[in-house]
Amino acid sequence: MIFLRKNIELLYLFFIAIQVVLISQYCINSLPIALPHYFYFESVAIVFNDHKRVELLSYMFGVIVLGLFFMGIVIGESKLNLKARRYALSTLLALIDWKNKKLLLIALFLCIILPTLVFKSNGSFDGKLIIQTIGLGATLVFPFWNYFLRYKAEEIECIKKMGIKLQNYSNIILKKNYFYIMILVIAFLQLGYLFYDPIVNQPKIINEYLTIPEQTIMKNGQKVENNDYLKVISSNGHDNKEIVTDPFSAQKLHNSQTDEWLESNQFEIRWQVLSRFMIHHNSFMFIPISDFMLDKNIHTINAQYGLGGTWFFTKLFSLIGDVSFDNWLKVSYAFYYFYFGLFVAIVFAITRSLAWTTAIFLISLTLINNRGYDFLLLPPGESPWRHFFDISIIYFLYLYGEKKKTIYYLFALGLGILSVALSPQVGLMICVATIVSGIFYTYYEKRPLTLVLIASFLALIITMGSFFFLSSANDLAQYYLDGVIGFPISSLQLFKIFVFFSVGYILFLKILRDRLLPNYGYLLFLIIYTQELILYIIWHYDSNGFKSRAFIYVLTVALLLFPFRKLLTLSRWKHYIILALSLVIATVYIRSIVHVHKSKHDYEKIFDHHVTYQWTMDRAHILSTMNPVYFQNGVDLIQKYTQGDNGIYIVSEYDNFLPFLAHKYSLMPFFDLKWYLLTPKELHKSITILQTKKPKYLFVDTGIDRDLTPEIIDSDLPEIGYLHQESIWRAQRLRLLNDVFQGVANDYTLVEKGYLISVYQRKDLQ
Repeated sequence: MIFLRKNIELLYLFFIAIQVVLISQYCINSLPIALPHYFYFESVAIVFNDHKRVELLSYMFGVIVLGLFFMGIVIGESKLNLKARRYALSTLLALIDWKNKKLLLIALFLCIILPTLVFKSNGSFDGKLIIQTIGLGATLVFPFWNYFLRYKAEEIECIKKMGIKLQNYSNIILKKNYFYIMILVIAFLQLGYLFYDPIVNQPKIINEYLTIPEQTIMKNGQKVENNDYLKVISSNGHDNKEIVTDPFSAQKLHNSQTDEWLESNQFEIRWQVLSRFMIHHNSFMFIPISDFMLDKNIHTINAQYGLGGTWFFTKLFSLIGDVSFDNWLKVSYAFYYFYFGLFVAIVFAITRSLAWTTAIFLISLTLINNRGYDFLLLPPGESPWRHFFDISIIYFLYLYGEKKKTIYYLFALGLGILSVALSPQVGLMICVATIVSGIFYTYYEKRPLTLVLIASFLALIITMGSFFFLSSANDLAQYYLDGVIGFPISSLQLFKIFVFFSVGYILFLKILRDRLLPNYGYLLFLIIYTQELILYIIWHYDSNGFKSRAFIYVLTVALLLFPFRKLLTLSRWKHYIILALSLVIATVYIRSIVHVHKSKHDYEKIFDHHVTYQWTMDRAHILSTMNPVYFQNGVDLIQKYTQGDNGIYIVSEYDNFLPFLAHKYSLMPFFDLKWYLLTPKELHKSITILQTKKPKYLFVDTGIDRDLTPEIIDSDLPEIGYLHQESIWRAQRLRLLNDVFQGVANDYTLVEKGYLISVYQRKDLQ
């Protein structure tokens, strides 16, 4: 409370900052922004969002306005602070003095009406948001700090006795560093255990293709063919060929065997219907790496995560022999060990406090654990390799402020450039944050600026050149830039994000004003970097994507609060606060361990309930519920008809795996064709390349023109009925693959039929 009294102008500035952001949001949403119009196939309706460009512009403009506002406070004269105080104070008085109708109207507009208009313009208008907005406005402006809890004499005496005991316990903990070291070791081992099996042993891969046969082992020992059983419980015999509507009503089978089968298969069926689990996501890395190693034309390599990182891993796998699916997974997961080992070391080097380091690491692990085991295994783009150098840059910026030697800033710039080379998108964010924070710190501290400016300018030139040179062909990029692909984010979520960053700026201002920390360049880096990462999250909003990077926000908040730790030591409630925080951190961390290990148990239970197979292919040493015989047959067909050629033309839902297993690459415009057929443009491009290149052999899904109705999940089914719409979209994607083949089908004839794919030969080349 004393802190708030002494820094009431900061509270006013926070209030003004929120008003500024809301006004900017309202202006953006009031502009007639022309959205590009695309005819999207219904199969991609899951990610279509025609408000995404508005969301992106709204956030970027809000961030710029917020940054300029606080930069003006820092660099500008004290008059600006005075004006801000008077402006906010007038609003505060209006809320207290109900007789001042003019000021009251201003206060109502700023605190209630304006936020409501912002929410409404973003399509999120409801009564709940109005109540939340009113509550937020009241919390911001009412002088709640004047009220204190008062206790009776006997209650005070009881609290004192309890305080003595808590003081003894907390002193024991605070003075014993080995206690924190033990916790850190245990926490790191817990993180390591999550990835121990896929790194040390064969990775366990579920069947993520709905049409690949698999068998469930029932409790009575009976082995049930999944595909046949799914058809039985999904169909009541109706013959409906339309896959864009409900095909049939579920047959009501609620016997124990049906329930057992559904319980054993709901996890796998979910990912099979979504058709985007481990093979799909990781193919965006192991396929470009394989393309590099097979000398595919670099201009046609579709490396979503950048050519630099792909080249690095290509060289790495060249040293150990060859890239394989399991080796890629091991390398990707191993980065968690290296990165978080460095994370702990650098946090301790900056804070010199084992207590703070332990708390930061535990909270970070809590958020990582809360993702769940399957999501930790899933995406290569959220592995720490993509931003591996950011934590080292933080340390070099810290040394730059501590040692006052420009060489450390140059090291930070160098790592920023390497970050762009490793991953262009995230690397650009890292490098820009490094440059801005370095220049600001040097200027504000009145240190020699010439060398810093020259180095920063050169680094920016190299960064931009690297970004454009190392960003590969990516047909989806334009749709993302146009703002028409991505999961929606509500205006309330955006507003909470701005509140979060406004609080961060306020703390940073306090640190600058009172010189609480002479070295703060790395803090500014974190503030800028976290705002940039939020842009990446808003671009394709997903809560799991946020959790994967949440430890950066934990670190930012912790390091912003670190200069204020003396407030805790001076407080008479110190021991109560320490105990409460310790209990909260311990509780949420333990709960996260329970969550992640339950999800790990559920994942591994699949391999107990299903018949499993050992894969011994040179590019896949895995344990899977998929029978490798089907894939080996496809590999044999590809190698039989493409001797001496590395490139093949393939129209298949298995095109993200079969060419890789056969040491080949796809010559189609996209290596995972079904996910790139977004509009008629991509469909036409795929057909045209086949018509133009006239390949002798074309590899096509066996049964590409099959009836897809039995593969639609009935919406009335227990456990898996919610997948109905997703199964329709999946079927529509497969129908588009058939459309590609039908564009040239008259020019080809079947020469050999396989389990998964069949070989077609061009008629005029027979």
